[in-house]
Amino acid sequence: MLFPLVLPAQDGAAQAGEIRTAPLDSLFTMTYYLPSQYDSSASWPVIFVFDPSGRGDVAVDRFRTAAEKYGYIVAASDGIMNGSYQRNYQRARTLFEKAKTKFHLDSINQFTAGFSGGARLASAIAGLSKNIRGVLSAGAGVNSRYLAVDQIEPFVFIGMAGDKDFNFAEVKASEVLLRSIKYPHEMIWFEGEHDWPPYEVIEKAVRDLSVRMHSRGQQKRSAEELNVMYNEEIAYNQKLRQEGNMVWAYENLEKMRSWYGFLDKDRDLKDEMKEVKRLKGFRSQRSDLDYIDEIEQLYLQEYLKFLMDDIGVGELEALGYWDQELKHIEKSFVDHKEEAYRKMAFRIIAMLRLVGDKANKELKEPEHFKQLLFTNIFLTLTDKKDYDAYLESVRFAVALGEYEIALYYTDKLLENEFKDIERLRNYPGITLLRIQPEFGEVLEKYGFDPRF
Repeated sequence: MLFPLVLPAQDGAAQAGEIRTAPLDSLFTMTYYLPSQYDSSASWPVIFVFDPSGRGDVAVDRFRTAAEKYGYIVAASDGIMNGSYQRNYQRARTLFEKAKTKFHLDSINQFTAGFSGGARLASAIAGLSKNIRGVLSAGAGVNSRYLAVDQIEPFVFIGMAGDKDFNFAEVKASEVLLRSIKYPHEMIWFEGEHDWPPYEVIEKAVRDLSVRMHSRGQQKRSAEELNVMYNEEIAYNQKLRQEGNMVWAYENLEKMRSWYGFLDKDRDLKDEMKEVKRLKGFRSQRSDLDYIDEIEQLYLQEYLKFLMDDIGVGELEALGYWDQELKHIEKSFVDHKEEAYRKMAFRIIAMLRLVGDKANKELKEPEHFKQLLFTNIFLTLTDKKDYDAYLESVRFAVALGEYEIALYYTDKLLENEFKDIERLRNYPGITLLRIQPEFGEVLEKYGFDPRF
């Protein structure tokens, strides 16, 4: 279920049942949510949430329904975003102290959560602190150096990733690591790209965290609450099956056998697992996903190493290799009859584009014109409708005096149905190309007025 974004109200006194803001310091604010049953005479568990772009309102809103349902305070700050870890540690400390003075927090049940770079920060803080009992990590894996393996009861790691997220393989690798060292964890997969998970997925993550903390004796949940949570989990599992995600459903039931052991439901859960295994297509789906886990890692390891090396050199001849490899991905996986392979292809290409986009932001002009030309041409290979990359390819080719390349990518731009001809005519840095007769010929070829 989707919910509309609730804009935060300005804070007077802390008010339950609403997303509100309060000054954090002279520069930043704290956005928070108190469940409607909040009573300042009792202590409450808290989740500190980090968004990679500092969107505290978005982060708190995404946890709002889970906080209301399971009784958590949620707090975030617009001053914490991707950037210096040292700066973020200091701002997180300020956030923690502000929440501690403003609300009645449970000293045991304190958790961090985040998406992408915010998730990495959430894990890092948990690894450096003895007070964080769990991490809800969306769209990012966990660095082994932040795992609290030396603690008797290390923090619980709950990972979430969309099946079209370019970090999906990274989260999968974290699962292998955590399983190998018997670290308390769970992985939740959902249908989606690199973004905050849907509300229902975050509800599941908070629900599972609550159950795990209860089983540790660090949260008190009534028998009625726990049975409600169990039934919600069964309903979530049934939905996975209905949507055709049978392997995810089976893995979820395996986790439930362990995490809900105190409810004496093991026989029922075993029966559910047998039912899933009997579903048509379960075995082939499991085989496909196992194979994909293996080959995706190999593709990414090879491609990322080669791509970063090629961008560093900016050798245009290497683009022939990438053209062939991307055609191989398209033929073998993009057009595959099984959706799991198509999603793997989407993730691989998205990761390659991420590297290209990052290079575009970090490389400097004019000293890296050659590398920037390579990067933008590469991006056109990954997406034939990336008009910005075509235009930048033309600009950098002109800057390097490579007019044949500039004309070629002008032609490719128009061939791929670019219609904003005035933008092309006025694009900065291509004046010397526009006065060439050949440029007018390319425009005329696609039905546009050559002007020159």
